Amino acid sequence: MNIVEINRDLDALNIGVSVEIRGKRVYLRATLPPKPGTGKTGPSRQRIALGVFANEQGLQRAKAEAIKLGGLIACGEFDWALYGKNDIQTCGEWVAVFEQDYFSKRGRSPKTRTTYRSSYQQIFNKLRPGRKLTKGAIIEVVTAIAPDSRQRMRACIALGKLAEFAGIAVDLRPYRGSYSHQFLTPRTLPADEAIAQTIKAIPNPSWRWAYGIMAAYGLRPHEIFFADLSDPPLLYLREGKTGPRHVSPLYPEWVGLWGLLEESTPPWSGKKDYSALGSRVTRQFYRYDLPFTPYVLRHCYARRSKQFGIKPIDAAKLMGHSLDVHFRTYHHWYEKDEVLAIAQQIANNPNRPMAPLEEDL
Repeated sequence: MNIVEINRDLDALNIGVSVEIRGKRVYLRATLPPKPGTGKTGPSRQRIALGVFANEQGLQRAKAEAIKLGGLIACGEFDWALYGKNDIQTCGEWVAVFEQDYFSKRGRSPKTRTTYRSSYQQIFNKLRPGRKLTKGAIIEVVTAIAPDSRQRMRACIALGKLAEFAGIAVDLRPYRGSYSHQFLTPRTLPADEAIAQTIKAIPNPSWRWAYGIMAAYGLRPHEIFFADLSDPPLLYLREGKTGPRHVSPLYPEWVGLWGLLEESTPPWSGKKDYSALGSRVTRQFYRYDLPFTPYVLRHCYARRSKQFGIKPIDAAKLMGHSLDVHFRTYHHWYEKDEVLAIAQQIANNPNRPMAPLEEDL
């Protein structure tokens, strides 16, 4: 069997696929959708590398693959993510196919889009799209990020996944460093009195309501757009980064004082992109020149829960994250006033044993 015979048989099947030999390798040629990462918008004649030599066995496989490809095209089921790996080389192409594969397994939802953007896309944007994806290109991106940083750790995880997907052997574990929450810079949190005063500086009623909701219920910025206060004082969060939950205010007085039951959600397009919604809230805080960011209000809610004696597991449920995250992020630091309160509590404990005196030893 030679290539002329193969193409004559394929032509008789009328499937629009032919076999080519380039150098010593065999390729398929057909009219296909734009390859991810190329920027093209319409179908065109393209080649698919089969990764086999142009010998008898390679040609037999090529004929079978051509018939299979013709069937996929006829059924409208051709997908570069499933079929085109042998023919993609550049960083941009691999990232596009990785993204397609990622969402084919999880579906596209506000949560998965936000996770992909923060965990993968922000790192992949550091790759040069037109450069061939290699071990060197990956390590170059990793080492350009500050050592022992959260960004370096995230880069090693994301690029490690991309390398595994592309079949590139690279061990990024030595580059991850020793990042942990203990290296985070402690936040100086405002007193609750300052939070209550700052709301008066917001002229727009909708954004004043948004500020109040975050302060009273400790919501993430994007979550204000999905808040339901139809069963006060509880707030029901319809959806968000970690799904629906019920939340209680730690100062119920703020709900009535700030008119939070008179729902006044800031206008939005209805597009459920959690990251974009959160950024919108942060930008609005900046425009009003508020003295702290939205997440500071959430952090203060966590501090308040500790001050009020709420069990960490219950506080974690109210805030919509795991107990591990609660301890690592929100209980990681004790401020001086909190340590002094603990010291006073110890000193005033009537059941505390007395320290041994020197003459007792």
